[in-house]
Amino acid sequence: MIYSGMDILIFDDDPHASGLIFQVVSNLGFSIERFSSGTGAVEIITKIRPRLIILDIMMPGMDGLTILQKVRSKAELKGMHVLICSSKSFQRDIDEVLRLGADAFIPKGNIQMLRKKILALLGSPPADKKSKRLNFGSTFQARIWGCTGPAIENGPENSGPCVSIHIGDRILFLDAGTGINSLPSLPEAINKELWLILSGYAPDHIGGLKNFVDQLSANARLKIAGPSNTRGSLNAVVDAYLKGSPHIAQISLFMIHESGFSLFPGATCRVLLTNHPGTALAISIEHLNRRIIYCPNNEVETPDEDELDSSINQKFEEFIRGADVLIHDARYTEGQYPGHRREGHSSTSAILNLASQNGIRKLIFFRMDRNTTESQIKAEQDRIDAKIKNDGLSIRAEYARPGLQIAI
Repeated sequence: MIYSGMDILIFDDDPHASGLIFQVVSNLGFSIERFSSGTGAVEIITKIRPRLIILDIMMPGMDGLTILQKVRSKAELKGMHVLICSSKSFQRDIDEVLRLGADAFIPKGNIQMLRKKILALLGSPPADKKSKRLNFGSTFQARIWGCTGPAIENGPENSGPCVSIHIGDRILFLDAGTGINSLPSLPEAINKELWLILSGYAPDHIGGLKNFVDQLSANARLKIAGPSNTRGSLNAVVDAYLKGSPHIAQISLFMIHESGFSLFPGATCRVLLTNHPGTALAISIEHLNRRIIYCPNNEVETPDEDELDSSINQKFEEFIRGADVLIHDARYTEGQYPGHRREGHSSTSAILNLASQNGIRKLIFFRMDRNTTESQIKAEQDRIDAKIKNDGLSIRAEYARPGLQIAI
């Protein structure tokens, strides 16, 4: 069996559980990617060919047992290790997991057992092992590098907003917050022509810009696009953050307004000004009739009826309608929001309602308040999950985490 260099893939729709596994595996030194559903799992596994896959049993798209069965039926995947990590721990289910060929069943939450089993199956990673986190093949996917909060214990310092979009062997970045500092070295094949689209010029959106530019190879060409702003300009931002950089000649700047433009053949970008103090953009990336929208700063209005102005949300609804994925500002939980109205940020409930009404398939809650704790996030996720189930909504929603990868 030939491996791509990736160690572990996780397929689990529980963001809290997969985030914990991701942190444990990363701390061990293994390269890892995680996916929030079983949709397309077998194709992804076949393309990436990791050393180990970790599967939940119950998840949308394709359940873990079906994925296991299909993996074990493919000759080219012979020898790949599979762990089932699930809270569905009836003996009958465990017996079925082992019968289908899994290496082991790990009760969800038993991190010590998981760690020991991974090391038993894979051994310790080489000290000089390099991350292969950008090896996605011919796919349309997004990865979150930084999302601001919450205040994760022992979590990464680099958490400013940054999302990468991968379209085949092309890559573009949305914002250059300090989360971009977690980026591994760019493969030479995709380090020749890159896009960076800035949704705004607040310091937390560009705090990692210099470190990112310093990674560019000598042959790279970087196109940076940003909004027109009466209080500053893209040129001023570049001058301030990249003054004296040896890579400055490799950078082209593009001012963007509410319009659309081509990124490269088969991929287009549209932007829209959002409901936020100053200048902030929502960014739409489309490829082969699939679309992801990134909107880190926007207040979805939920005014009292006597203040209702339907035009506040109408233009934004038209912009997002029918998108496959929406990554959206959810600074506040439902309980926090009343004390922060008219500050330019949304609540989870407001954006969930708007997204579900406009046919969004996958919603990612982004830019959580830094003071929001892990336990508050877990409680809010449980509340959202219950609402989706009770209201019969078809949307899937979860909180952003560094390392979260999203199939579009």
